[in-house]
Amino acid sequence: MGGDFQYKVDIFKYAEKHGLYFSKPFLDLFMQAKKVVFLKGEKIRFPYADVAHLIFIHKGAVLGILSHKGKTVYKTIKIASSIFLTDPKGFSKRKIDSNEWIAANKSELTAIPIGFLLKSLQSVEGAHDKLSAHIKKMIKTDYNLYREMIEQDSMHDKVGFLVKTYPSLFGKTRKYVANYMNVSQNGLSKAIKKWEGTNFGGKEDDENPR
Repeated sequence: MGGDFQYKVDIFKYAEKHGLYFSKPFLDLFMQAKKVVFLKGEKIRFPYADVAHLIFIHKGAVLGILSHKGKTVYKTIKIASSIFLTDPKGFSKRKIDSNEWIAANKSELTAIPIGFLLKSLQSVEGAHDKLSAHIKKMIKTDYNLYREMIEQDSMHDKVGFLVKTYPSLFGKTRKYVANYMNVSQNGLSKAIKKWEGTNFGGKEDDENPR
């Protein structure tokens, strides 16, 4: 990370907001952290695929698809000033044996091996458990949001649900939002048009894609 002050500030602000700032371990974190950039459509991969990384997103967005035995357990779209774990084993109650993370926009990230980070936090009483609990809560929130979204009756209802719970999602690349919602880009466009007509006035689309 060298002298990239803004990236350090981004992480500091997130940690402080969530009660996760611990001075000494952060010195070690910045020594080990890697700043990486992925272009839109690239898979988020590192040289050592078997090492789970905790990722902080500075800019862009990332689509995550988490599966077990070929079936999707949940999907998530992570945006700027949020985090995700490339492999949630040990942090999720659900069985997950496959993780795919794709840059939905050009994304600037900071990555650190989660094992190293947790070990460094052992020098501060309670720090290890606080970070672990935060990661578990984040994963649970992502899972619940996705499951609630797909349980909506129609695409029109799905759009309305996400407008209320995750409005910033619609500023991301439509292709990846459609993937997250398990619909074609055309189907998503029609659903957005219908929802817009119903709630903001104007002519409604007669179709209600599902």
